[in-house]
Amino acid sequence: LSGMATGIYVTGSGSYTEVTGNDMSNCVTAFETYAHGGPNNNQWTITNNNMTNASGWSMSYIGSPADISGNDFTGSNGGINFRGANNFTLQGNSNTWDLADAANAIFVEYTSNLTIQDLTITGDGGTGIYARNGMSNLVIDGLESCGKDLAVHLQTGSGHIVRNSSFGSSA
Repeated sequence: LSGMATGIYVTGSGSYTEVTGNDMSNCVTAFETYAHGGPNNNQWTITNNNMTNASGWSMSYIGSPADISGNDFTGSNGGINFRGANNFTLQGNSNTWDLADAANAIFVEYTSNLTIQDLTITGDGGTGIYARNGMSNLVIDGLESCGKDLAVHLQTGSGHIVRNSSFGSSA
C-alpha cells in the first residue's frame, strides 16, 4: 500500500472492523473513511500501522473508533482528522506524532465527548489540536506542545476543558 494516493479507503458504513499491521507509508492519505450522511463507521480498531510521510492526513476517520494506538505518523503533514468521534478517548502518546513542520496533529469537528489524553506534539508551525464546527465537551488532558503556532485552537462549541497541559515555543 506504500506510495499510493490513499492506502485504505472505506466508503459507506460499518462497525467492529480491524485495521492492523499495514504499511501505508508515503501515501497522500494513509487511511480514510468516508460516509454520506454522517459518521457511521463505529468501533473500529486501528492499531500498529505505518502511516509515515503522508503528504495529507495520516488518518481521516468518520465515526467513533474503539481503539487507535501504536500507529506511526512520523513525517506526515497531518496526524488524525476526526469527524463524529463521539464518546471516545484517544491515548495520544500510544501513537508516534513526530510530524512534519507546520503540520496539524489533530483536527476534529462534529463530535461530542472526545477526550485526548497525554499527547506530546513538537514541530515548527501548524496547530496541535484544532476543534471547530459542532463540538461539545472536548477534554484535552496532559497536552505538551512545543513549537506549534497554536497549541489548541477551539473555534466553536461549549463545555470544553483543557487541563494539566504545557505549551512552549521550542522543543
